[in-house]
Amino acid sequence: MTLDSSPFLLHPRLRASGLPWQLGSSVRTGVPSARVRSQGSSIGMARPKRSLHRQYGAVPFRFDQDGLLEVMLVTSRDTGRWIVPKGWPIAKLKPRQVAAREAWEEAGLKGRIVGKKALGRFRYMKAIEDEQPIECELTLFALQVSKQSKSWPERRQRKTEWFGVDAAVALASDPGLRKILTDLPASLRTLLSTAPLRTAGSRPKRKSDRAAA
Repeated sequence: MTLDSSPFLLHPRLRASGLPWQLGSSVRTGVPSARVRSQGSSIGMARPKRSLHRQYGAVPFRFDQDGLLEVMLVTSRDTGRWIVPKGWPIAKLKPRQVAAREAWEEAGLKGRIVGKKALGRFRYMKAIEDEQPIECELTLFALQVSKQSKSWPERRQRKTEWFGVDAAVALASDPGLRKILTDLPASLRTLLSTAPLRTAGSRPKRKSDRAAA
């Protein structure tokens, strides 16, 4: 088996960046294995076409005690940017199941994916330490949160916080994510078939919020 043909033999920097790894019986897929760089001249060689790598994620939401819509954001492990839980495809799991799993691993959230359709998708360039960025298409699903556990796999690697929709939009690091968050109230009205949703900006956390975090 050559290095190029194996999806599991990854460059250490790719592995550190959160690219596919084997986890129990599930295998994360969809990202090319590390390739040995050619030492020959590239003169006269056609530039390879850029690959598009797919990711799936969740937009966690809840309604507070006053019925106001809130969204949870998490920080990225590398730069601390505010993002949503997301990850690579996992063998034998549907995209919506991957989204729910990432919400658990990155933020300790349990709940249900709302609706059969995604909230939307957008493309962005994912930075990899000492490597060329790769282009990703992120598809997001709405996750109605029922609880946040006291312990989860990446608890010590990320911060989590509930925000009002306006505050979440202002903090979100990517324009595509900001657009989906801006449209979230309207999207949930369709998905939940409810009356107009109430939204508000970020406010100080309640004691119960601090305890859950």
